Amino acid sequence: MKYIGAGLLISLSSLSFGYSQDAGIVTRVFVSSGGEIAIQIEGGFKDSIADGQCASNNGWAGHSSADPVLKAAILAAKASGQSLTVTTEGCNGAWFKVKDLYIN
Repeated sequence: MKYIGAGLLISLSSLSFGYSQDAGIVTRVFVSSGGEIAIQIEGGFKDSIADGQCASNNGWAGHSSADPVLKAAILAAKASGQSLTVTTEGCNGAWFKVKDLYIN
């Protein structure tokens, strides 16, 4: 029984993602009429790539159902040219999934 429990614990831990943080100036913003938003940052998401956050990533980080505050922060950073620190955790389709961000 303890071997089954240990095996289950190992299996479940491989399904969980850690998080990564990358910082840079927002170079591109994508928005859709369905509420999606995604960004690219200067220098890319090097730590997220190195940590294996999303093997199918296409160079963007975003969220398909982002809170309006997250969207406002992204647009404010883009408009002002300020750097963001973006925390990613796993995938949102082909995007790194944005968990949170900081305007630096």
